[in-house]
Amino acid sequence: MFHHVCRHVPFRSLVSVGFCRVPRSTSPVVLSNVWRRNTCDQRSGDVKPKTGVLLLNLGGPEKVEDVHDFLLRLFSDRDLIQLPAQRILAPRIAKRRTPKIAEKYEEIGGGSPLRKWTDRQGELMVKLLDDMSPETAPHKHYAGFRYAKPLTEEAIEQMEKDGVSRAVAFTQYPQYSCSTTGSSVNAIFRHVTKHPSSMRWSLIDRWPTHPGLIKVCLQFLDYIHTTTML
Repeated sequence: MFHHVCRHVPFRSLVSVGFCRVPRSTSPVVLSNVWRRNTCDQRSGDVKPKTGVLLLNLGGPEKVEDVHDFLLRLFSDRDLIQLPAQRILAPRIAKRRTPKIAEKYEEIGGGSPLRKWTDRQGELMVKLLDDMSPETAPHKHYAGFRYAKPLTEEAIEQMEKDGVSRAVAFTQYPQYSCSTTGSSVNAIFRHVTKHPSSMRWSLIDRWPTHPGLIKVCLQFLDYIHTTTML
């Protein structure tokens, strides 16, 4: 896929649906030259988001009742884990593991907080983007989880309904792996191949050496060191 993103999807196919090759770089890459100009439709008084930023992540069950489906999707994903007779084993493993995993989520309040923090982060991000890049505004964030609601495919469908013309797939994993970012990108590819649309895509697939991330890590380590010494 995007250079060495997971196996089975040829780069040529990605070009045909509007994806672009990402250079072998650990810096964030936004390929602005793939955008197609489009104006906001204000005939009804509503301004459509021009740019949609799809925040890719693993996801987590928001309620204890969602744990089984979360585990079933996880153990069924062959980008993450490959098992013999996976279609048979995945449901059995998910069923067996659900009670213990559900107990762990009960201990932290009954569900994963990832959706809440993803939305909060996304809201602040698009405000910055609207100020920094008015030519691609308005921006709107979308959470796209691999194993929990909202699923990546559901987020893409919502982007299409909202009239997004530019889509940025932005992984929330700083480092790249075929089993995390690669799995999410494969899910995007499968969806846009099966359901073509006019959205034009670009990808931020890794950012482990970004100065902002390094700064935050240093601040956190300094905080830990200071509080430990007190």
